[in-house]
Amino acid sequence: MIHRSVILVAIAVNASAAQYDFYQPQVQHVTVHEGKLAEGHFAYNHMASVEWFDGRFHCVWGAHAETHLEGKPGQLTVWATSPDFETWSAPQPFAHIGANALARDAQGVQW
Repeated sequence: MIHRSVILVAIAVNASAAQYDFYQPQVQHVTVHEGKLAEGHFAYNHMASVEWFDGRFHCVWGAHAETHLEGKPGQLTVWATSPDFETWSAPQPFAHIGANALARDAQGVQW
């Protein structure tokens, strides 16, 4: 549902105000993955992007399981999905699993 509200902006003291109609989205914060240096987790997590596709939310981000530092060998892009934006799957390597999996960089550097 699109919510709209009117915001009045004063042009100058004692001047007439202009009206602008802005979209006011509902903002919801959730935890997709708890970043920490522990088994089954990624200590480094950065550049998250969430999209709606094919009936699910998809979140991709850069991650590293062995360090909290950016750009170190072993960093990869991971992916998690959710049907409702509240319950998320465990992160999986984004492009390195499945029938058409891409080979990982032998040096372990993502870029």
